[in-house]
Amino acid sequence: MKRSTILVSILGIVMTLGLALWKVRDFDLSVLPLLLLFVSPYLMILATSFFLGEGAGSRFFTLASWILLAMAGAFYLDAFVLHPDPQSGLAFIVVSTYQWVLLLPVLAIAYYLHRRGRKLERQ
Repeated sequence: MKRSTILVSILGIVMTLGLALWKVRDFDLSVLPLLLLFVSPYLMILATSFFLGEGAGSRFFTLASWILLAMAGAFYLDAFVLHPDPQSGLAFIVVSTYQWVLLLPVLAIAYYLHRRGRKLERQ
């Protein structure tokens, strides 16, 4: 499960950075904080994958991570390929915001499942 979660985070980072750099016309250092904001949910997924071991919390977190990546991919596909618009760049802000809104409860549930699994192992 850990490898799958790491793969999700790397795919998300590559997808987001690739699309963002493709859409940025004049790249300069002022874009870096925004790029960090766009990939921050995937960085959190990567960091959390090292914290969670094996068990129900890890499986739940991996499934939720794949769902977040699929939703982001579908949203980017719609914004940049199916319905291109001059304001499509706002999709990066919208996607990273909704990913954080969905990721925070997922983190809490995964942590709860992880702790519950550790308590059951001790008994």
